Amino acid sequence: FIGPELLSEIISSVKENFTINDNAEFTAECNPSDDIFTLAPVLYGCGVNRISMGLQSAVVTERRSLGRKSDISLIRDEIKAVRDSGIENISLDIMLGIPGQSICSLDETLGFVTDMKVNHMSAYILQLEPGTFMCKNQERYSFPDEDLTAELYLHTCDVSEQAGLIQYEISNFAFPGHESRH
Repeated sequence: FIGPELLSEIISSVKENFTINDNAEFTAECNPSDDIFTLAPVLYGCGVNRISMGLQSAVVTERRSLGRKSDISLIRDEIKAVRDSGIENISLDIMLGIPGQSICSLDETLGFVTDMKVNHMSAYILQLEPGTFMCKNQERYSFPDEDLTAELYLHTCDVSEQAGLIQYEISNFAFPGHESRH
């Protein structure tokens, strides 16, 4: 986390040295607990018009297994703070294949995404990266098998479509007109 002042300086430098189309989608990636209450107004003032936030899961036990410390009420408040800052285009990232995850627990996460009325969601399948704590200690965890992970993915696709979030890339779902622009 580099803080709002340094981030503002970096964005200003980029804007001074590069031409950015007025219609460009300008996204900042944030994690819950990045002090979004302070950061969101600064980002908006710098021209950021889309926030992508790493929710991962709305289930406390799943969040803890991933090392996430913030709770869902904080994330709910942070989403409100982002909107209050003037940024309406919000994406939440979720994870599939988290230790202990089930269709039922995934429904809790998908319900949270739907309740927050965000216009974009990315759903990534957990990959163990060499050198990480989880990879080094994977025997401590109960990961869903490949069949359940595939079922979690297909369930995410079905529930998202029912909620109006259209799948436009393998891991990305959005309300029409809110697809990420690369």
